[in-house]
Amino acid sequence: MTARSPGRAQQICFVAASIHAALVVPLSLAAGSGLPFGLDAYAPPIGHARELLGGFVLAVVTGYLLGRPSRALLGVLCVSWLLARLGWLLDAGGPWALASQGAFALAFTASLAPKFIGSGRRWRNLAVAPLLALLAAASVALDGITGNLALVHQVMILLLAILLAFMGGRVLAPAVTTERERNGLSPAVRMQPRLEGTIMALLTVTITTLAAGYSPLGGAITIAAGAVAAIRLWRWRVWTCRARADLWCLGAGHLWLSLGLLTFGFALARGSGTSSALHLLTVGALGTFTFNIMLRARLQRTQGEPARETLLPAGTALLAVATLARYAAATPGTGNTPILLGIAAAAWTLAYVALARRLLRT
Repeated sequence: MTARSPGRAQQICFVAASIHAALVVPLSLAAGSGLPFGLDAYAPPIGHARELLGGFVLAVVTGYLLGRPSRALLGVLCVSWLLARLGWLLDAGGPWALASQGAFALAFTASLAPKFIGSGRRWRNLAVAPLLALLAAASVALDGITGNLALVHQVMILLLAILLAFMGGRVLAPAVTTERERNGLSPAVRMQPRLEGTIMALLTVTITTLAAGYSPLGGAITIAAGAVAAIRLWRWRVWTCRARADLWCLGAGHLWLSLGLLTFGFALARGSGTSSALHLLTVGALGTFTFNIMLRARLQRTQGEPARETLLPAGTALLAVATLARYAAATPGTGNTPILLGIAAAAWTLAYVALARRLLRT
């Protein structure tokens, strides 16, 4: 089998993910508002969560980790992902929808998890393989769940938070260190493996406690994970890279991750609603990370310069607006909820439409 260029495979996955992200949020808003053109397949909470977490995010992860696939493997992944997206449109809640998402989850796990298995690897790297498998399984559960949807939703977001803590540090830490050395400053603290491992371990315990029904304990542990994530970000000293807006944008993703974990933890500990806190993790952390990592990866692949890419700070700012508006809309007692939801959807969609256009040109 002939191999496809890794850059081409990456571009296909990233463009598909960006277009899907730009479509899903306004379609979900329309479905949730009962508008005539709304599609039930995208209605919140199930449709919204399934398409963003099981469709958009997994497509980004595939493009980022896939490497140099054969044409056959790339075809299987693309076709199974597309069929999974069409599954609920044509057979919402039916066996085809579940089978199509299951086929993509199986291809996703089989193609990506083995990359993190091998002798001599540290436990944090080895942990990524089961993490990817659990993410894939959770995406299927979002399709076929008939019980505690909120728990599956929370678990999948926490699994993604672990992945963000792991992969995000591997992007930001070396870039900050290189920039500081270029400016004659002492190197920043690099990967901080102990703090990274602590975050991964704490969130794993949180997932276990939530599954066992001990939400207040899970909240306390999540607060600890958020605090460790904040310490890790502080020690990178991103603010010293004054001429690198692209690094500040990556730092913003880590900031949303820390704030989201802290807010989610406090909500669990108090026994209050977690919807607003989860949107800090999804719109804020996931949205900012995926936007920046996709565009940054493509620029590096095509000899572009992230430091000069104006879309990175512009998109990060739009996603900040979307995050704050969505958080406010989900917070009890906040007025003008429809307006806030519209602002959040418009800012998110504009960011990802711009990203898709930019990716098509790389």
